[in-house]
This record gives sequence, C-alpha cells and structure tokens, in this order.
Amino acid sequence: MTRPVRAVIVGVDRRLAISPFVAKLSRKPFPRHWSYLLGEVAVVSFAILVATGIALTLFYEPSAATVTYEGGSDLHRGRDMPAAYASVVTLSNDVPGGMLLRRIHRIASHVFIGAILAHLVRVVATGAFRAPRELTHLIGVALLFVAVISGWTGHNLPFDVLAGTSLRIFYALVISIPWVGETLAQWLFAGEFPTGQMLPRMFALHALWAPLVITALLGLHLSLIARQQHTQRPRADLDGEQYTVGEPLWPWQAMTSTVLALGVAAVISLSAALLPYADLDLHAPYRIGEASNASQPDWFLFWVEGLLRLAPPLEFSALGPCGRRRS
Repeated sequence: MTRPVRAVIVGVDRRLAISPFVAKLSRKPFPRHWSYLLGEVAVVSFAILVATGIALTLFYEPSAATVTYEGGSDLHRGRDMPAAYASVVTLSNDVPGGMLLRRIHRIASHVFIGAILAHLVRVVATGAFRAPRELTHLIGVALLFVAVISGWTGHNLPFDVLAGTSLRIFYALVISIPWVGETLAQWLFAGEFPTGQMLPRMFALHALWAPLVITALLGLHLSLIARQQHTQRPRADLDGEQYTVGEPLWPWQAMTSTVLALGVAAVISLSAALLPYADLDLHAPYRIGEASNASQPDWFLFWVEGLLRLAPPLEFSALGPCGRRRS
C-alpha cells in the first residue's frame, strides 16, 4: 500500500472510526454450503442489470407514436411501427454490440429473479425467517415483488405484439378491481388503453423508480445481514440458530465471492452470445386488435396466466354497483 493511500485510509478511519466495524465484519463466519451463495448471485445479476440498463437507455425511445423505420434491418425497413419498437430494432441491428447488450440485460433479469426466489426457499428451509430475522426476510420478499414488477415492465418496453398483449391483459385486470379500478387505471395508463403516456410512465418505473427501490431494499437487507449472523440447518452437534460454522469473510469468503461474480458474469455473457434470445424478429410491432397465439408471459408470471385461465366467467355486484353494466 502506497503512502498517500495509507494516509487517506488512516484519515478516514480517524474521523469515522470504521476499523472496529471492518475488523468485526471480516471475522464474520460464512456457511460453506453452496445455497448460501444464491444471494450473492442476485447481487451480481443486479449489478449487471444496472450497468447494461444505463447503456440501453441511451438508445431507447419511450414513445408509441408511429414512425417509418429506415435502418439496417431488411425485414423492417420501410415499415410503419411504434417509435419504441423502432428504437429497439435500431439498437439490435445498427448499434455495434447492441443485440448482445440487450440479451445480457434480459438474461440477467431472469437470473436476478430466479436467484431471489431460490434464496427465499433457502431462507424458509433453514428457518431464517423467524425472529429476530423476520424483518430481513420481509425485505427479501419485497425485493422479489419489486424485481417482478421491474422484469414485467422491461418485458413490455419494446412494445411488440407480445408486450401489447401483456399490457392489454394488465389493463383489463386493473379496471376490473371493484370501485377503484377505473381510477387506478387512469393513474397508471393516463386514460383508456392504449394511451400515448403509457410507455413513458412504464419506462420511468422500469429505469428509475424500480432500480432506486431495489437498491434501497438491497442496501438495508445487506446491512441487517452484516449485523446478524447466518442461520444453518440444525444438526446433532450444532444449534443452527445460535452458531454458524464456516469460513471468515476475509480473505476466504471474499475470494469465493470474487470468483462467483466473475463466473456469473461469464455465464450470462456466454449465454447471451450463443443463444438467440430477445430477438424482435420473432414478434411483430404491436397494433391495436392484434395478438399472437404464441403470446406467453415470462416464467415468473405463469401463475397469473394460470389464474386467468382457471377463473370462471362470472360477474356479480356486492354492496351496490361497482362498474358499468354490460349491455
């Protein structure tokens, strides 16, 4: 360590007294089981999402206005389409590395949600949701909820036929809420579907508010974990709620986490390079009244699709009328 760097570190420590906390944190035991690395996979995936998302926002145009595409794609050249769809086609075909960037962002989003879900399963299996860690668990559940919202909004930003079908279904679900559905739909969509303000609002939610909320929840979640110790499955010679057996955070777990981060980034990048994923040529731009038979939600929203298919076609009124009657 050079003398100027050492002087800066000593000066900061003299004013903030962080060395005792850092020393305690470095000795924090980390369980050896692989399932305890799922949370770190989620953190690495979120970092990749933020980095690639910042680059993607430089090329995306959140507008449903009709434009004529004149870019490098022979399939779409000369066709009228929404400006949002045209900007994504331009990014994919005319920007060097644009398609790879889109695929990395999309795959990282699935890894992020899947890692959070698997991490929550591990928390339930080890009993880490009980006191005094119930707040940490509830923050993790909130993270999953916000991550699903972020994934769904990002899925709809290209405004292809798949996104249009998804938005139309969501609008129908919102407006069907008794008493408050129409007001809530007005807040979210700025009018009846489809509206010109729909994409800008969704873009702001996906690119600004969701990342800010996820960052705040993630920081609070990690802070609570730093103050509390991990839990382990109990065994005959170990009370998993009171004691943790594992490697210290520094240097062994830090090296493991570094290798894990590089491995996750490599797998996501290699998958994006080899798999034909997030290809807009498979879905035409959205037009009112059009829907594809292949319109299926992402895997983390299959349960919504299943509930809609199981719901019976019934309509009832309770405590007075809550909507317009069908003619």
